[in-house]
Amino acid sequence: MKRLQNLKIKQKIKLNESQDNIISQVNNKIKEMYEDLSKEIANKITIADAKFLLTNETNNNSNLNNSLCNYQSTDDIKNELKKKLDINIFNKVVNQFNLNFENIKKDINSTNESKEINKSLHNKVAIEHFNKLISEINKKLNEKVNTNDFTSSLDNQSLINDTLCSENIIGRWLWKSRNIKNNYLIPWESQTVNTSPDNFIWEKDKTFILVNEEGLYELNLGFYSDKKPSIQVLVNGEIIINSQNNIINKKIGGKNGDENNIIGLSVIEFIMVKKQSKISVVFYGGKGTGFIGLKKL
Repeated sequence: MKRLQNLKIKQKIKLNESQDNIISQVNNKIKEMYEDLSKEIANKITIADAKFLLTNETNNNSNLNNSLCNYQSTDDIKNELKKKLDINIFNKVVNQFNLNFENIKKDINSTNESKEINKSLHNKVAIEHFNKLISEINKKLNEKVNTNDFTSSLDNQSLINDTLCSENIIGRWLWKSRNIKNNYLIPWESQTVNTSPDNFIWEKDKTFILVNEEGLYELNLGFYSDKKPSIQVLVNGEIIINSQNNIINKKIGGKNGDENNIIGLSVIEFIMVKKQSKISVVFYGGKGTGFIGLKKL
């Protein structure tokens, strides 16, 4: 498009130069013709003077002879005058030239390139409107954030998000019915939070939580009963935590021997698991409730 615009501008300049050149040549030619005519006529007597002299030949024969000393006869005068350009012929030539010049202009303007140039020039935006648009664009650009700054901020935010996400891959499940299944396994009845459903697989009332990704996890456990509870944490059926080994039981509320006594047991441990490991809990201690929580580190 830019190449076409440059071509059109060059064509217009060339056209203007051609028109100026033609007009200059015409003016020079006319000037030369007028100068030649003036020089020739200056050396001749006018037809009116010749008629006057011829009419008064009898009275002014001596003066006529002096005036016409360079001519042998009136035929010589007529012949010389015939050699001069008649004003009507000259006007006709000039008119014909003007007509031809106008035809040339029409032919040039009728060409496809000229039409394209005129059309393009007609479709150009006015300079005032263009300056206004540029001002508006600059104003909007000043309101925009720098691309490099935006990209840098976006990268920093992505890093923060990745860090936060990695610190918030957690899941938590509850046991509230006080019922246990075969082999004293706890059924996990509800899910309170799971930020990574693809990693932590839970099904209602199942006795295990399936962990798909291997790695290091923080394990949180809490159980409460009217009797002293004890638990075992199993990974793929293998015991990894036993509450009878240095796990603290806490009495919550009530007095010694009171039926309303609630004894709690809480555990925070860090475990390493393999892919698709099943984590389950065995509970001893009467009717109880509790929760299990996992956080990927």
